[in-house]
Amino acid sequence: MIAVRPAVPGDVPVLVALMRQLSGNEIAPAAITGLIAPESGQAVLVAEEGGQVLGVMAMNQSPMLHRPTPDARITSLVVDEGARGRGIGRRLVDAALDTARGWGCGRLELTTRLGRDDAHAFYRALGFENSSIRFHRVLS
Repeated sequence: MIAVRPAVPGDVPVLVALMRQLSGNEIAPAAITGLIAPESGQAVLVAEEGGQVLGVMAMNQSPMLHRPTPDARITSLVVDEGARGRGIGRRLVDAALDTARGWGCGRLELTTRLGRDDAHAFYRALGFENSSIRFHRVLS
């Protein structure tokens, strides 16, 4: 059975590997350790089965000047390549929805890269709408 729980320091090596699958980047273990700390303002949840972490979702919330309630935002979501198609991503998104409601947020948003058609279909199937265009600028 798949269980969703808050990430703990012992999960960090697996989270580093999952972030590599998601982005191709090598994330420092200390950075992840800081983000899973309760005082970080983040929620980092893992999905596990039989003691093995199979996926992770990180999220935060932001107050909105133009809306009466904060927005919650999924900042990372990845399921191990060998465990996809088993409902793990859906369980993590359900947990994100529950967390956002618990925070008093009015909506949950996420971003995903262009060209990730399977991910886009997954999010649409879960009720998410493509509602904006995101711009970014790299700071160096």
